[in-house]
Amino acid sequence: MRQEFFRQFDFYRSNWNGIIGFFCKSATVLGIVILLESCSGGFNGRNVEEAGSGNPQPLLWETSQYGSPLWSKFVFKLIRQDLASEFLPGTDDIEEFCPRYRRLSDTGKARFWSLLVSAIVKFESGFNPKTRFLEPGKKIDSITGQPVYSEGLLQLSYQDTKWAPFCQFDWVQDQQFSASDGRKTILDPYKNLDCGIRILARQIKSTQKIAAESNKNYWAVLIPGGDNSKVSEIQGITRSSLECHQ
Repeated sequence: MRQEFFRQFDFYRSNWNGIIGFFCKSATVLGIVILLESCSGGFNGRNVEEAGSGNPQPLLWETSQYGSPLWSKFVFKLIRQDLASEFLPGTDDIEEFCPRYRRLSDTGKARFWSLLVSAIVKFESGFNPKTRFLEPGKKIDSITGQPVYSEGLLQLSYQDTKWAPFCQFDWVQDQQFSASDGRKTILDPYKNLDCGIRILARQIKSTQKIAAESNKNYWAVLIPGGDNSKVSEIQGITRSSLECHQ
């Protein structure tokens, strides 16, 4: 096996593009599972470096049977870089979730928001990316033509793509799979997190609140005083973090 490794190296080193092929083909030999995942198009085209750039903290899902540190890196990068202008300035009720927020660095602020997202996921789906919930009221999803289900980590629906075109859910592709098949785009943890966090960013920009009233809040767990409210529990999680604790 070792001789085969160096034989391939001699073959590929003659050109720069070949080096990339060398490392991808050698991944199984070296046992570099993460690199192989990236070369084969894992994480929906996002490589490990892209998903993990920055300095995230371990999030709540990392202690569950479903979660992954790569989710944490992906969320931190999305908030710290792509959506910084929406999240980092904070909200009118930010001190209720993080008393020290205004004194944090931008990295610290991104860590807070990442923790908040993982707390929402905790109460929405229990960190299970295949969670599905039939919404009451016999509502019909305008995309699927079927009863509305909230699905995935942040409990989103296919019909969200009509008003949130940044959500990368493909019903035409997904209808070939069974309801809880992890190959469905809406159940992909990265696509689901990306869509949900962008919805949260839009909501915060509009309301300037985390715990907004029911008609302006996508998630029931963030509605203060609601039947399914988890605002106090989420505040307890974020306020006790190293970043926010006084």
